[in-house]
Amino acid sequence: MAGAEGLAISCPRCDSELPRSALEPGGTRCSVCGARVLAVIFPAIFRNAEPLTGQIVLSGEAACYFHADRVAEVACSGCGRFLCRFCRITWAGEDLCPACVEASRRDKEHGKLTATCYRYDSLALAVSTLPIVTVFFTLVTAPLALGIALFTFRKDCSVAPRSKVRFVAAIMISLAQICAWIVFFLYSFRQRMGE
Repeated sequence: MAGAEGLAISCPRCDSELPRSALEPGGTRCSVCGARVLAVIFPAIFRNAEPLTGQIVLSGEAACYFHADRVAEVACSGCGRFLCRFCRITWAGEDLCPACVEASRRDKEHGKLTATCYRYDSLALAVSTLPIVTVFFTLVTAPLALGIALFTFRKDCSVAPRSKVRFVAAIMISLAQICAWIVFFLYSFRQRMGE
């Protein structure tokens, strides 16, 4: 297929063929079912890409663990299996096989790959600073933010390396709020005792 000229655009509702006006910015309406259709072409369709092919194994060459007929290019950093260019997955500067990627994804505690990552530092900072607008909420949120920051200080907060600045800021703000409440209660207590 050479570009978008050979594309047949069909209606997603009734599967009838649509005119070329579906590719225009305003889209078009299907003449059969009346559905409004806007087609957007992925830019790679216009690119003449070279097909990804692997070299065939000759005698004496190492073969891919998963594709016995393909030449191995690298060894997996996790298990040492030989990998061809189809099986090689580069992650954080390491070459991994699909099995190691899957095992790392499943092992949430020690795995290299994480599907989700909680930003405890941002949570602790938000819990310590947002309630300042309504001062009385800080009576509850300051100890909560301090607890979040202290208990999650050593946990990973991102796939990319992050500093502990937000944790330190949350701890300092929470401690300042707790100290302010202690001073307020002591002052109130002295005022009542003095009466």
